[in-house]
Amino acid sequence: MSSVFKYFGTAVTGPISLLKGLSVTLRYFLNPRKIVTEQYPENKATLKNARTL
Repeated sequence: MSSVFKYFGTAVTGPISLLKGLSVTLRYFLNPRKIVTEQYPENKATLKNARTL
């Protein structure tokens, strides 16, 4: 009986979490000005005492 409750609990929480994730995606898709993208530098810093193989 416990496995039946677990199955239906998962069947309910799965679509709920899917809708939450899709709502976040849709929110960022509709408001692209609020999206923050971190820009990485072109040149990576090198270590002076790094040993390479």
